[in-house]
Amino acid sequence: MISPIEFLHALHHHGIDSYYGVPDSLLKSFGQALNEAPFVQHHHITPNEGIAISRAIGYYSATQKVPVVYMQNSGLGNAVNPLLSLADSQVYGVPMLIIVGWRGEMLATEQLADEPQHRKQGRVTTELIDVMGYPCLILDKNSDFRQVIDDSLQRAKQLQAPVFLVVRKGTFSACDSSRDVNRFDLSREHAIETVLQALPEDCISVATTGKAGREIFELRKTLNMPHNRDFLCVGGMGHASSIAAEIAHHKPDRSVVCFDGDGAVLMHLASLQHAASQPNLLHIVLNNCAHESVGGQRTQFDDLEAHALAQAFGYQHFAYVTDVDAIGREVDYFLTKPTSTLLIIGCKIGSRDDLGRPTISTQEQYAAFTEFVSSY
Repeated sequence: MISPIEFLHALHHHGIDSYYGVPDSLLKSFGQALNEAPFVQHHHITPNEGIAISRAIGYYSATQKVPVVYMQNSGLGNAVNPLLSLADSQVYGVPMLIIVGWRGEMLATEQLADEPQHRKQGRVTTELIDVMGYPCLILDKNSDFRQVIDDSLQRAKQLQAPVFLVVRKGTFSACDSSRDVNRFDLSREHAIETVLQALPEDCISVATTGKAGREIFELRKTLNMPHNRDFLCVGGMGHASSIAAEIAHHKPDRSVVCFDGDGAVLMHLASLQHAASQPNLLHIVLNNCAHESVGGQRTQFDDLEAHALAQAFGYQHFAYVTDVDAIGREVDYFLTKPTSTLLIIGCKIGSRDDLGRPTISTQEQYAAFTEFVSSY
């Protein structure tokens, strides 16, 4: 395996000192090394991959130095527009190295087993890069990474264009790093359980990408509640609130709850405007100040003035709570006096070691969910 610190040393040898990206589970130790390496001058975790590309363009424009962007392959869609319409050699010609974690990767004769949301993306990852016309190199645990870095940066500079480095699972070794903690004591699972127990049987639920959806699935089973009430966004990070808001818009007589995350909200923040216009939507942000499921890297959500944000987008009610009693009061208030509500719940980082994944297929889950939505 490749030491992420040695990998960064090799990039540093080429004068690389600025990194922009969205955390990825396969690049977890790489991201941790970015925070630990003293020679990394600039490391910026961005809300989405398109912003990472655009900031990299700005960096190169100001310094004429090649930046590095990193992301999961699921984020390629967010990156396509600024790549093709700005960074491309036929437009402004901005060289950059883009490191992509390859979920659902393709092996010589088969696809590596992965979750449903990663399978199609994994199959087409290198094809998408090829269609865009950018060089694509593959990095695995046995690669001569120094040579790969040399080749990648040389091609980026020669072509005045982005070059992709696609990373297979198990490429990087672990990196010792300090584990971040926040100021909250309430577990996310306990917060979710409190909400679920307070909701009426006909309430529609939409859950964000990551561990929150997995916890909802297991809590439904533990509480002897049906799974058909929930739309679990196993992929599409940042889009849960838009899905929930549109369901609420077309089902005005039903209460809809969106379980969102701080990183997910930041990824597509503009979607809050539509969510805030739905009086029957309770928009819950489970805020642990971290991208927990992909390494625990910090988000900037707590740097925002949340109350002012809620007012700016038009939510009629706002609350920031950190204990179960306050959660119960806020859910009861919403159910008694339906009005567009942004409820932020401060949660500590962490989940159960034995937290499982949904045992029902996405197709079966969705069929049951749509039947539930139309049944009342």
